[in-house]
Amino acid sequence: MVLLLPTGNHPVLAGDDLAGPWTLPLPVGQRIRRLSDRYLRPDVLSDRLEDLPQQFYYPRPRPWPLIAWEAIAPDQVRAMALPTFCQILRGTIN
Repeated sequence: MVLLLPTGNHPVLAGDDLAGPWTLPLPVGQRIRRLSDRYLRPDVLSDRLEDLPQQFYYPRPRPWPLIAWEAIAPDQVRAMALPTFCQILRGTIN
């Protein structure tokens, strides 16, 4: 979700994503630490690391939670053009 917050004489862009709430300018280092703390913790990765040797001998798909694609707003796609993002998704699905 992206919001325009009125502050002083000009609005500030703010939103929320996997790294949590944010406002512009983005504190990149802080956001990377927040994502690392949330997704790269030993308790989060341990089952995947323990399962890795078995995946080499008996590969199987891992269960992933469903993604609410309809909840992704076009302005949330960053670092690439929206048509490129959609082409990548279509290729992945196919």
